[in-house]
Amino acid sequence: MRAGPWGSRGAMLARGPGRGRRGLHVSGIQRARQAGAEQRDRPPGGSGPPSWAAAALLDSLHEGCFVCDEAGSVVQINAAFTQILGFGPDGLPYPVEHPWWPPADTDPDGHRQVTEAVARLRRDGGGHCTAPARHRDGHKLWLSASVGEVRDPVTGHRAVVGTIWDVTAEHDAGQRDATVALQRDLLGPARPPAGFAARYVPASPPLEVGGDWYDLVELPGSRIGIVVGGCAGHGLAAATVMGQVRSACRALLLQDAGPARVLAVLDRFAALVPGALRTTVFCAVLDPGTGQLRYSSAGHPPGILAHPGGRTQLLDGGSAAPLTDPPGAPRREASCTLPGRSALLLYTGGLVERCRVPLGERIGQAAAALHQAGEAGADDLALQVMGGMAPPGGYDDDVALVAYRHPGPLNLAFPAEPTQLAPVRAALRGWLGRCGVGRRAVQDILVAAGEACANAIEHGHRNTAGQHIRLRAEATVTRLRLTITDAGRWKAAQPPPNPFRGRGLTLMRALMEQVSIEPGTGGAGTTVHMQLRIAP
Repeated sequence: MRAGPWGSRGAMLARGPGRGRRGLHVSGIQRARQAGAEQRDRPPGGSGPPSWAAAALLDSLHEGCFVCDEAGSVVQINAAFTQILGFGPDGLPYPVEHPWWPPADTDPDGHRQVTEAVARLRRDGGGHCTAPARHRDGHKLWLSASVGEVRDPVTGHRAVVGTIWDVTAEHDAGQRDATVALQRDLLGPARPPAGFAARYVPASPPLEVGGDWYDLVELPGSRIGIVVGGCAGHGLAAATVMGQVRSACRALLLQDAGPARVLAVLDRFAALVPGALRTTVFCAVLDPGTGQLRYSSAGHPPGILAHPGGRTQLLDGGSAAPLTDPPGAPRREASCTLPGRSALLLYTGGLVERCRVPLGERIGQAAAALHQAGEAGADDLALQVMGGMAPPGGYDDDVALVAYRHPGPLNLAFPAEPTQLAPVRAALRGWLGRCGVGRRAVQDILVAAGEACANAIEHGHRNTAGQHIRLRAEATVTRLRLTITDAGRWKAAQPPPNPFRGRGLTLMRALMEQVSIEPGTGGAGTTVHMQLRIAP
């Protein structure tokens, strides 16, 4: 290894400047070299610039400047250096390891980054890099520097001249962006199952992103595994731990383990993962066909169930301690049945935890926000709760949220054939029963939907065999919406030759509160929209 003025460790150095700032910092080094040369070359009693002028030149630089001797000790600094790091000229010289290095015992990763940066600069004889540092008051920051060697032409001694600047804000922003990107990549499916919506909102800048997550897992028997959780800590480390715990939880659910069993095994797994201590998890399995929900909680805020009549219920029956606190703690499981047109909300602590506000009060506010979104589908419900609970300055912690409206929307696609009307009617009747719709309203809806589907088959697809018709039904607390879409050609209404036919549209309008017909672009296809108010 080339000998040089770095000592056994060398000066604490930092990342190279961006392309737009390289000229600024190279000129800083050149001016620092110039100041050193002016002091060195001034003959005794000569007429060159006095030493105070060289020092003034260094202090005039906006960058922090330092000079190291052959042993690696910092022997000269300017005012900007002191402003950045808090260490002043009264402590000169600063021998290696310099006091602004991250301590090896409390920040081994930062200490390692510094030593690696120094080794690289020793090898290259200078250059640019980035590494962490510790301010004199103890807080962590990130420095970037340009460094070069100078040689005394008289003595042949070498020294290091460098400039540093504080890039903590830029570094933290980059780390935050990387963490948010990783967090989103590790979250649940991009397209949730029918009736579900999920949201993830990172903490508002400049706060660090944490380790919250959600997951929705499709299981055998049309069941859905639902998980929300939060790992302690912030930044990439917490996001990495979250990824491991989330993957293990998903694997356990896919092995058909119940919620309590999942958390019991996950407890042993978390004990082997550094950083997973006291992770909180709410794990549930839902049967959308029956509305049965089994759940277990490891120290997590309770889920909230909003009944269509206005009552809200906290799902706190299966609660126990966070993971590994202590390891092997018993895991309990509870269950409930979701009534038709109810709404389920699962969330992480960032939604409800606020300084100087009791947790129970904030959970009550979340329950009220869920109830107020009674006419919203799952997507709008999630947005309304997120918006209604957000503090004026944005969330100060991560928030992961899963919302579900039971039952999920009914989506049918069937060939445009008369033989399909009976199975479509049966599927719609069963779905309306799960919604808890009254018998009279069920009959009106079935007749109106049957007329719309029959019209699409007879008129829209008379000359286009093999096409499909789509039916979508969605219910909120007091509103039912039906949409029937075909791919046939739009045809203007004409007087029916048979006086007992052609009354389908009149019948639909008599049975439903709102009916609208929307022709497709260029006359291709027709969409019928219908709505009916239903009792909660």
